[in-house]
Amino acid sequence: MTLTVFQIFGCIGSFLAGLVAFIQFINSRRNSDSASDEGKIFSVVINLSLILFTFILGYQLLMDIKPTLTDYCTHILVTPDGNFKAIKVENGKNIHYKVLSVEDNSVNFLTKAQYETPNDVKAATFSPDSREFAAAYHYGHDGGYTWIGIWNVKTGELVRSIRRENWVTKLCFVFKDSKQ
Repeated sequence: MTLTVFQIFGCIGSFLAGLVAFIQFINSRRNSDSASDEGKIFSVVINLSLILFTFILGYQLLMDIKPTLTDYCTHILVTPDGNFKAIKVENGKNIHYKVLSVEDNSVNFLTKAQYETPNDVKAATFSPDSREFAAAYHYGHDGGYTWIGIWNVKTGELVRSIRRENWVTKLCFVFKDSKQ
């Protein structure tokens, strides 16, 4: 996540201004015996307004800091033999898994959905023998189903696919019946 100098100093400044206003408010309440009623009300309104304004400004600055998936990693999978890893990445408007070699970080392949329509990967897993990688994508048309693509880890070739009705988010069953 990349922060601009304005965002960093804006957040720090608004926090400090809010803190100063709060301290002034507390002090004005302690010393309120000697002040007139109008002065007390004016002081309270000004200080509370300043506190509210600075915290709102700080909140807005923080809300402007919206990291994208490419700014950080949300999920890493590693093969049982430790030779390959899969990382969720943003590819245009879609999220897929990129499978890489652990040794030199070279990209073997990027998973793809069944269709070219916008779709994000929902789940993924490596086979117990580290030779295949499965990734699941959900589709709402045609009654709602999950398409699971299974790729050869070394070549990136789509080996086969599975279609399951409804939304599947756990893929532990995918490699149970396959020949190891």
